[in-house]
Amino acid sequence: SRGRLSSRRSMFSRFIIGALCLHLAVCGLHDLFLRYIAYRNPDGEGEAEVSWNGEGRYIPPYWISFEGRVLNPCVGPGARTLTGFGALVPGLVLSNGQRWRIGTSLFQTSSVVQLLLHIWALRTALGGSMNSLEWRRGTSAVSIVYTLSALIGVVWSITLEPGRLITASGMGIAGLLAAATVDHICFPDASKDEGDDAGVSRY
Repeated sequence: SRGRLSSRRSMFSRFIIGALCLHLAVCGLHDLFLRYIAYRNPDGEGEAEVSWNGEGRYIPPYWISFEGRVLNPCVGPGARTLTGFGALVPGLVLSNGQRWRIGTSLFQTSSVVQLLLHIWALRTALGGSMNSLEWRRGTSAVSIVYTLSALIGVVWSITLEPGRLITASGMGIAGLLAAATVDHICFPDASKDEGDDAGVSRY
């Protein structure tokens, strides 16, 4: 009973973790597939042009290789792969009308290190215990704060850094961490009340 209650109370955190893991896994499979194609066709003969931006044949490096860490020091896909899978590129949004990227960027991460940090935050301060923000304030409130924080971060980045590739999940989680800090400071007794309620519900 308590386990089912905990699952319901951390529904949004679980959804975000699943979406971020799925995105990075798909990017990894994509890069491995392109390397396999390059291995089968070392000279590029008979191979269709593989590119997300029209720059010709693209062979992504292994994420942990030297070249891979140059492209993404935190271990992850390069900019071309991230762009192909919906990362927010302000130039594409403003000049090509690809506004859908604003939505897809909310549920993406750019590296393994960033993913692990996000999972840690979502499983501890934001959705993994009775003292977490989602347990105390509910899934709807957490969803709204996450979305608004990510969108504000997107607008900020487009305005100040129009050439930067953006995955907005970090901005949304930063907003949730700020909200959790304010909630614990301003309402320190809320966690005690939640714990008492959970204790009573077991009997």
